[in-house]
Amino acid sequence: MKKFTILSVLCLFPVLAFGNGFFLYEVSPSSIAQGGATLAAGSEPAAVFVNPASITRLEGFNFSLNLNMYLSDSEFTSETSNKKTTADTGFFPTPSFFATYKAHKWVSVGLGTYAVYGLGISWPEKWEGYHLVKSSELQSYSIQPSIALGPFYGFSIGAGFDIVLGAVNVQQGIPFGDGVYAKMKLGGTTVGYGNNVGIFYEPAKWIRAGVHYRSQVLMKLDDGKVDFDDVPAPFAATMKDQKVKTGLILPQVVGLGVRITPIEHLEAELDVNQIYWSSYKSLTFEFEDASLNQVQEKKWEDAPQIRFGAQYTFRKWDFRAGLIYDITSIPDETLDPMLPDNDRIDYCIGAGYSFGKFRLDISYMFVNILERTAKADKNPFPGTYDAAVHSFALGFTGSL
Repeated sequence: MKKFTILSVLCLFPVLAFGNGFFLYEVSPSSIAQGGATLAAGSEPAAVFVNPASITRLEGFNFSLNLNMYLSDSEFTSETSNKKTTADTGFFPTPSFFATYKAHKWVSVGLGTYAVYGLGISWPEKWEGYHLVKSSELQSYSIQPSIALGPFYGFSIGAGFDIVLGAVNVQQGIPFGDGVYAKMKLGGTTVGYGNNVGIFYEPAKWIRAGVHYRSQVLMKLDDGKVDFDDVPAPFAATMKDQKVKTGLILPQVVGLGVRITPIEHLEAELDVNQIYWSSYKSLTFEFEDASLNQVQEKKWEDAPQIRFGAQYTFRKWDFRAGLIYDITSIPDETLDPMLPDNDRIDYCIGAGYSFGKFRLDISYMFVNILERTAKADKNPFPGTYDAAVHSFALGFTGSL
């Protein structure tokens, strides 16, 4: 019975809900301020991530260094006890760097380093859901070299190769009754590989279009480790530290965007992304002790994002605003405090100031994660989740 309890609380890559699963689309303050609706922009080095085909619009050598900072707040109100629990305020800085170079009039190359899967959550010691999660954190970082070809005026294609580095750490309590808990820690590092391709088309100065595809990435954890602490003496022999193998397929992503210039100095864009989270149907755990092996059902679903953004240029200033509607991928049956996700509405604003060949950018995004209730007839841990995230970003961009 205790072996089942140990396995029933394990989960890989559990992170704070941030809209569509744990996919972070925000990589630069300029893009964030426009709601991430920049598939057809092609106006900064971060286009390496958003749509590599659009980097053909950038002349010479360009670079950008960005820092995005997330502040998160989460609450859970139990349907059983009606007790409200507040998670620790989370602070998560995520840096990124991008560079592009136009090597030929119709050949451009680029490099990006960024984080698009991550964040975490931490609940109080021995709270009501301690058997599900105490804390969890995912750290990931991607390296993406890219190339774009634009042999025809206004049209280009691009491709990139993704190297994704990941680390996961989970802490949970294992109950033994009368308020006695053992502590379980799961951790490990892994690396995965993927690719992405894009198309960019600018038939006229007032309209641009972009399409981008990002492939699945298999994050296979072969050297994971589970440690147990404070185990009561009668169970110490059956709860030994050991290795674990598991894996997760990060989803493929398809995006389409159209950008227009309705009047001079004003640009507006509408993007639609589809995140194919149906690849995350279950998790399989393989332990050194084969009797602990288990398959956990997740049943995540494909989910869309709708992004709108605009930018107005006045002299040396760029003023930006955006709005995002993001649909959750997690069904009621598998919602839990490791990932208290729901639909969200994000409000974005920011500005940029240019001086010579350089620009400073700043942005703020308020992520309103809509309140969500998991009912007892569908979920083993019923209650109401309420969460919000504040995102602040700074960036420095230059051209040489």
